[in-house]
Amino acid sequence: MALTARWLAYVSLSIIAIAGAALVALYIVEDRFIDQRLRSAAAQVDRQGEEQPGPISAYDELSLPLDIGAQIADAQNGQIFEMRRANGRYVHVLPIADPGTGTKFLVYDATDELVVNDLLGNLVWALALFLLLIVGGAWISLRRFFDGIASDAERLGDAMLNARDADSLRATAGAERFAEMAQFARLHADLWDTHLKTVQAEREMLGYLSHELRTPLQSARNALALLEEDEASRHVHGLLNRAIARLTRASNTALWLGSDRIVQSDSAVSVDAVLGQLAAEFEPLAQRAGQEITVASEGEWVVNMPEDILETLLASLLFNAVQHGGPGAVAIALRPNHVRISNPLRENDARPGFGMGIDIAGRLAARIGWNFETSIEGGAFHASLTA
Repeated sequence: MALTARWLAYVSLSIIAIAGAALVALYIVEDRFIDQRLRSAAAQVDRQGEEQPGPISAYDELSLPLDIGAQIADAQNGQIFEMRRANGRYVHVLPIADPGTGTKFLVYDATDELVVNDLLGNLVWALALFLLLIVGGAWISLRRFFDGIASDAERLGDAMLNARDADSLRATAGAERFAEMAQFARLHADLWDTHLKTVQAEREMLGYLSHELRTPLQSARNALALLEEDEASRHVHGLLNRAIARLTRASNTALWLGSDRIVQSDSAVSVDAVLGQLAAEFEPLAQRAGQEITVASEGEWVVNMPEDILETLLASLLFNAVQHGGPGAVAIALRPNHVRISNPLRENDARPGFGMGIDIAGRLAARIGWNFETSIEGGAFHASLTA
């Protein structure tokens, strides 16, 4: 609406400017016509030596009316003067040098011949009516034009939301009447194609990574089977077995993350138990960093999802807290449907708390429909999951 008003204002001002210029031109033409008649009369006076009848009068220096003489005291030969007399009459005066009798003055009383002034009142009304018609027509045209643009934009938006694929969107772009909208739709289709190619490449990479991890994992299991026979290596065997099991689950999670499969599981998994196992596993790593892992639970939280996915999600956050946090307590606060992991900030860290684990956790949380948030407050980095 604001754009329509600006266009109407522009059209109105343009018409008024054109009308003003035309009025000035009429005044100039009218004055030139009177001057031409006055000079023609002057030529006849020079040839015949007599005055012209009608509105043109000839005076010498002595008979020239005083109100006219006062306004042309410095008159030069052949220079026409325009003036308003004391009686209100509008005249043009032309001085003519005569060597025998002195200067003569031809006075053209043009008061009754000023056509522009007489027509000015009618011209104002005509201009107002013309302006009203033009502005009204422009308003109607602009409203239809902008309503058409809005309608096309809304239709294009619906087509973009409901398009089956990029090719169907390009077909829609080909039917657009505005080239700019068609170009916008084509760019969106190109972006769509690029996004699909990126997602496909990511899926292929995750599938390849998950597949290739299985061979060394199987070899590690075989080596663990040999260690299990050695009583002195029982503790080391337990740690390695746990690490390999988690690596296997991470591999399965990566394969799932790169697929379109929906999370389905009938088995209940305790979030408290998974966090307790992860805390015990990461405690040696935390101690080397001058940290201590604490778990505070306000009630058990049980979820129905594959344990592989839940463990990978929580392990990513906890490992991120240990690896990127400063010395102090890595606090895990748990209550039903919510868990929060906090770690102290490391000094002179440009991006405190942000590692690859945060990105992985965000992707996994989005896939299972959980809300994932991060914040920095109280000198600590906080990562929260809410079901």
